[in-house]
Amino acid sequence: MNLQRIKDIAESKNISIRKLSEILEKTEQGLHSAIRNETLKAGELETIARYMNVPVSYFFGESVTGGNIVQTANGNGNNQNIALQNQCSELQQKVNELNEQLIKCQKELIQHIKKEK
Repeated sequence: MNLQRIKDIAESKNISIRKLSEILEKTEQGLHSAIRNETLKAGELETIARYMNVPVSYFFGESVTGGNIVQTANGNGNNQNIALQNQCSELQQKVNELNEQLIKCQKELIQHIKKEK
């Protein structure tokens, strides 16, 4: 987890740590401490991610979007669209694989039922 990214993206979006601390109902010092010690609760991290319009995975350093989050945070919507298209393609591929597995299982079940009769 890399909560320093909270400060980085907040700065790029001109959002103060004070504003984030108000949203989380924490003191500013408390938020600084939680970021430094990486002790934010999952719900708090989700709230910050929603407020800053980034996925929670951004704070874990995942490269699912190919690094487009920083550019998106700076207002480049085209990169966000590309990142979302990549994610959709990956998800569609997984759905297709699961559908194939389901069909295979259904065929096996049909064969098993036929054998029992």
